[in-house]
Amino acid sequence: IYVVGYALAVNYDMVIWKYDNTGAPDNTFGTNGFVVSDGAAGVANVNDLGYDLVLDASGNIYVAGTSVNSAGDDDIVIWKYDSTGTLDNTFGTNGIVVSDGAAGGTNEKDGTGAIKLDGSGNIFVAGYSISGAGDYDMVILKYGSTGTLDNTFGTNGIVVSDGASGIANDADDAYMLVLDSSGNIYVTGNSGVYTGGFDGDRVMVIWKYDSTGTPDSTFDTDGIVVHDGAAGGTDYDTGQDIELDGSGNIYVTGYSVNSADDEDMVIWKYDSTGALDTTFGTGGIVVRDESAGGNDHGYGIDLDGSGNLYVTGYSEQNNGDMVIWNYK
Repeated sequence: IYVVGYALAVNYDMVIWKYDNTGAPDNTFGTNGFVVSDGAAGVANVNDLGYDLVLDASGNIYVAGTSVNSAGDDDIVIWKYDSTGTLDNTFGTNGIVVSDGAAGGTNEKDGTGAIKLDGSGNIFVAGYSISGAGDYDMVILKYGSTGTLDNTFGTNGIVVSDGASGIANDADDAYMLVLDSSGNIYVTGNSGVYTGGFDGDRVMVIWKYDSTGTPDSTFDTDGIVVHDGAAGGTDYDTGQDIELDGSGNIYVTGYSVNSADDEDMVIWKYDSTGALDTTFGTGGIVVRDESAGGNDHGYGIDLDGSGNLYVTGYSEQNNGDMVIWNYK
């Protein structure tokens, strides 16, 4: 079992923990079962945060997250470790790749929470970057196996999307991506009103790109699906995780603000064209509210071999409880 996150020292450091199948730390990995990274973007004693992790067939570990640079803004970081917890010096610079200004901004924030590998060892990360106009844009970056941007993808290895909600120079953010067997890329997150942070009126978004980073026009005509008001409100919808089944159907979990102004867990199901599957839930949507007046969020979704859905997140009454929901 591998877990990625961060721990507080002088500042936050990125950490990978490895446990065996009994839940005991694997002391052959790193130091006493964990590795720590500080200063990935070149400055010591600043925040380094790990958000997502993936393994390749050789047991190498890739982590996506952020690190603060000398200008004081966040950069996107990929760390690569071998199976012993040692940085792979053949990757990037001493095992680390850093990206700043993916959307064209200078000394602005870049962030990611999603990383995937394809069958050829290429690396995809999705997140956000502040543009020259000062707004948050959704970004996908593609790297080759050595940590070099793939210039055949998008523009110089980067895809940028602004205004998925229909409002240019507003906030677009990606939280997770998945690849299908043809190399198409699906990303979920949100888009909408920018008020100085990730709040305001937002819609859930699915972006679909082909393997070259071109929007797929067979997917809702422009490669973008948006949805607002899943729980009956009009303020905020977001996708947090995305999964595909063997028939090309798309499942997204996240949350939506209801008419009472609290947040409900949501699962959306779309077919391969980007249309809601009306045989699923109510009109293609499942909404779950576990606590009157409290918030319920879906953060992770997966399917088993029988097509059962598992969603994890939390439900909040006086405090937040971890929840796993199972749907058939």
